[in-house]
Amino acid sequence: MKKTAVVLGSTLALFASIASAEVQQHAETTVFVNIDSTLAVMAEDSKDLGTTMTGAFGKAVTFKVQSNNEQLRMSAAATHLYKGMDPNSEVAPLMVIAKEGVTITPSAGTRLLSEGGDNTLALNDDTYEHSSGMKGMMSETGSFESSENGTWDQYVDVDFQWDVPSTQTEGEYGGYVSLWVYIDGAATTPVPAAVSTDAPA
Repeated sequence: MKKTAVVLGSTLALFASIASAEVQQHAETTVFVNIDSTLAVMAEDSKDLGTTMTGAFGKAVTFKVQSNNEQLRMSAAATHLYKGMDPNSEVAPLMVIAKEGVTITPSAGTRLLSEGGDNTLALNDDTYEHSSGMKGMMSETGSFESSENGTWDQYVDVDFQWDVPSTQTEGEYGGYVSLWVYIDGAATTPVPAAVSTDAPA
């Protein structure tokens, strides 16, 4: 009888232990990922600036800018326009008009108000030279902010002005316009957009 009581007691203790055990458990850990900055700058095909005779002229050259950064820094460069796109031509080139600067206009973005909000950037006095050997001018750098929910996927117009003196030789002149886009001080070099004009004197 005593042995039976001991066995029964042990069995009841086992059932009590099972009844009080947890029926659900879990474990967890943290996960994380870093999103790298992305940037792409694409130029349109060669831009025909039309026909002119004398005086100032220009037409916006359009680029496509894509980035996952809300703010980007931009500058632009343009060469003078050389007859036959030949930097060694004996004919004087059509010069970029320095005092007009360059206007950079995003389709869905603005220049930071802390920089005055003006989309026209001054051209630097230092001589800019394209890889083709054509000389020109480059602008200061401005900061721009997208209104596309913190990212860029939009067109950006770059508008320089050139001058045709009354003594200019007739014919076709051409050169390059470039848009430079920067993220945190790291620059990307886009393909320059070639521009040409048929500018008789």
